[in-house]
Amino acid sequence: TPAPVPARPGPAALAALVAEARERHPGAEPYVLCWGSVDAGTGVRAHRAAESVGWPGTVAVAALLELRQDPHAARPMLDSLLDAARSRDADRPGPGPLAWSRPAAGAAHAPAPRAPRAFDQMALGSFNEKLVIETIREARALSRVEIAERTGLTPQAVSRIARNLLASGLLVEDAHQPGHKGKPRVPLRLRADAACAVGIHLDPEMVTQVVVDLCGEVLDQRRLPLHGNSEPEWVIDAVARLAREAVAARRPS
Repeated sequence: TPAPVPARPGPAALAALVAEARERHPGAEPYVLCWGSVDAGTGVRAHRAAESVGWPGTVAVAALLELRQDPHAARPMLDSLLDAARSRDADRPGPGPLAWSRPAAGAAHAPAPRAPRAFDQMALGSFNEKLVIETIREARALSRVEIAERTGLTPQAVSRIARNLLASGLLVEDAHQPGHKGKPRVPLRLRADAACAVGIHLDPEMVTQVVVDLCGEVLDQRRLPLHGNSEPEWVIDAVARLAREAVAARRPS
């Protein structure tokens, strides 16, 4: 569990965080972004954020930029941050400070606990399909045997779901995996262009929109500065227009 820190850390607490960051990331110089009046100490580059900029939104934007630049390297870092936030919420529900240090480059991150085992009743067919899709998305490619092991579904249920998803075009089969006894395993992966999703982030200064494919890769990104245009009707119309433009841009000509 992350160690609790004061809501407004003093010089000693901040110096400890900076020292830990330097130890974890040798050769990188920490840059401190402060909310409120905080003494960053000598020899530390620091910037005081504007009052209208919240730290959750700042972290979200930084995460989106890193995911776009190097999604594979960013995933363990984001998983570690989410686990720290969930652990803090479990120990101290409600708003409050969070202490977290970014893992060193190349450090392995233990996966978060998986969802409860699925059931094979017909009524849960839709849930089981979502479970299979999410399991493949996390691993990028899995055989039917591996899907059954990770989800708790029976091999028969996995075969039926895989057959339906292949027929619908959401999954494709890769080349056979050699080296296994018996029948060769055929990896399944998501067909990235089978579907997409639009994500909208709103903050007091900017509307940010991204379009991602079925594997989570960013296909399109648009920003709209608000510049004081904060009327709800205007913002809703602007968000809808951005979404229509993004969808139209991704349609084949």
